[in-house]
Amino acid sequence: MPFLGIYTKDIFAVQENNPDLVPDTAHINFEKFSMLVRIIQDVLQYQTTSYTFEDDPLLQHFQIGRASCRERV
Repeated sequence: MPFLGIYTKDIFAVQENNPDLVPDTAHINFEKFSMLVRIIQDVLQYQTTSYTFEDDPLLQHFQIGRASCRERV
């Protein structure tokens, strides 16, 4: 299962560090948009995969305990 924060960081970095247009021309920077497409394709690939998780009572108990501790604060 991917951590989406990494993909968000990558998209932001590509967007912020690469111009939409090639410098000194009016041409579209296809390299930038190709990088964005590759990142988005990676994310979309994970949407086609089904994940099956088995119940873990110990983990569930731990998570419920953490949630109730946060509610008390």
